[in-house]
Amino acid sequence: MINKKWLGILTLVSILGVIVISCGSTPPTFQGNLSGTYTYGSNASITFSGNSYTLRVGDNTYRGSYSVSRNTFRLAGHGSTTNWIRGTWTIVDLDTIRDADNDLWRRAQASSPTGTYVFSSDDSITFSGNNYTLRTSSNTYTGTFSLSGNMLTLAGHGSTINWIRGVWTIVDSNSIRDSDGDEWIKQQGTSTSVGQHEEVTFVNETGETIFYLNMSLRADTSWGGDWLGDNVIIDGGTYTVRLLPGEYDVRVRDRNENNIREFWIEVKSGDSHLFKITRNN
Repeated sequence: MINKKWLGILTLVSILGVIVISCGSTPPTFQGNLSGTYTYGSNASITFSGNSYTLRVGDNTYRGSYSVSRNTFRLAGHGSTTNWIRGTWTIVDLDTIRDADNDLWRRAQASSPTGTYVFSSDDSITFSGNNYTLRTSSNTYTGTFSLSGNMLTLAGHGSTINWIRGVWTIVDSNSIRDSDGDEWIKQQGTSTSVGQHEEVTFVNETGETIFYLNMSLRADTSWGGDWLGDNVIIDGGTYTVRLLPGEYDVRVRDRNENNIREFWIEVKSGDSHLFKITRNN
């Protein structure tokens, strides 16, 4: 509906032979990549990491890349013929996106981290309330943190070091990732003895492609997040992670998130760690 005042102006302009209609302000331009997980209902979610995405709808999982142009983007590599997946999506703001069917997807809010997360014997960060204490080999930083979706920002440290002042990511309740992409693992129990991260390599000998790799300390009651992200381990392929010494439960799953195998490993300080994943571990 056009306001009567504007109708009079349009009539006057039309007499002069030119009509200019303003449709509101220019849509905001979004620069960079999306980050975190957005959900629609209880069975649909899309997770962005860099220029890659993982879209889960019911029992189906799609992976691929995307690129942003102004405030829109399209998903590539999914192979789906479903219109709302293959069409143009819109970035409403950092917390909301809209699919090609015009349905709103909202960014999932992660729970605030608690306790101590460690990267090495010299590096740890402890969260309490909305406060943190970050200890490195040379300094101790304290301040408050803010949380948006699964992105965490440290304030009050005064540091110019990029991995401290950049945006951190909450992977799950047992791990966070600094802005350099390094994983910090939640310290379990009351022990303050922390070793160095060890390289652990898995070899896929299951006869099929592994799409999901979950790991958690054996004392935990729930699985950790997916360590592969947008990667897969083809049959005969390898994948290397960095873990603190300890005993870990391991689960690998196929494209449809069906279990291929569950087993446990022990990571020892100073040892080489090569684990073959077969159907009979």
